[in-house]
Amino acid sequence: MEKIAAVPGFDGILFGPGDFSHRIGKAGQLDHPEVVAARKRVAAACKKNGKFAMTAGLIAPLAELVDEGYRVIGIGADVIAISSYVKQRLEVVNGHIKALPDNVRPPVRTPYN
Repeated sequence: MEKIAAVPGFDGILFGPGDFSHRIGKAGQLDHPEVVAARKRVAAACKKNGKFAMTAGLIAPLAELVDEGYRVIGIGADVIAISSYVKQRLEVVNGHIKALPDNVRPPVRTPYN
């Protein structure tokens, strides 16, 4: 991490806590000690090398992230946005299915109910 942060020609490093948690076999455990340690290591390397430390979403209290050195913090994540969109669309489709007459209504099979 320290060698990467020292490379000239770019302004910041984005720490992806979700991706990192998957990589170390702790999928979705954003507060796992290894994830937290990596997050702090990225921030420290960025601070030392004059780079912007960036992360996706509020994975810790904002004050904690700022104290660590994070200056760019995403307000969402693609996985959450896509999941939310799919659930919303399924609600629309299910509403249309429920409005069909009983004799033509197909059974609804979804893990989102």
